[in-house]
Amino acid sequence: YRWVLTILIGVGVALSAQTMQLLISIVQEARNAVLQALTDSASPAVHVFGFYALYNLSLAGVGAVLTAYLEPTAAADGIAEIKAYLNGTHARNIFGLRTVLVRFLGSVLSVGSGLVCGPEGPMIHIGASIASGVTRADKLYSCLRLPPSVLSSFHSDRDRREFICAGAGAGMAAAFGAPVGGVLFALEEAASHWSPQLIWRIFTAALLATFTLALVKARGNSG
Repeated sequence: YRWVLTILIGVGVALSAQTMQLLISIVQEARNAVLQALTDSASPAVHVFGFYALYNLSLAGVGAVLTAYLEPTAAADGIAEIKAYLNGTHARNIFGLRTVLVRFLGSVLSVGSGLVCGPEGPMIHIGASIASGVTRADKLYSCLRLPPSVLSSFHSDRDRREFICAGAGAGMAAAFGAPVGGVLFALEEAASHWSPQLIWRIFTAALLATFTLALVKARGNSG
């Protein structure tokens, strides 16, 4: 069952990364289409720049409002919070659903607005949050008809930390397309202990995240 959850984490992280990249592309393409139309219609340069500035400012403003008023925990990239949690520091709501959604939308809006930032850091936190959610998804376990003993074992603190390490490594791998880099990041920056099982679990999640993301992109480009 541990390997099944590891596979689910890798695939889930890849799908999240693809969804984020798709939404960023939609936001940017909508802006560029309007700019192209304004340019083709020989609109004054001040109008073109005004739309460009207002569009980007609106996206960044919405992302800032969501973070400041809906879930302040979603500020920054979340890597520091992951490292703190895995090293024994209690932090509230860092893997909560609202935190993940606000960070996801904030990343889409901030990157789409043209700010000097990228989705790499938030993807690491989103990967860790997916892993955390999988270890606590009691309804999912019930749907899969897994025995109660399996449910209780994954609620242990050690197992949850190991899965979160795997999720962080998968997020790193999906963001940069580097599964080995994801493993090294998880072991050097996140994990509080090493074991052969942990290394293989992180590598599997990172490899599946990279492969699934590449496969989804290839199918989208061919379609």
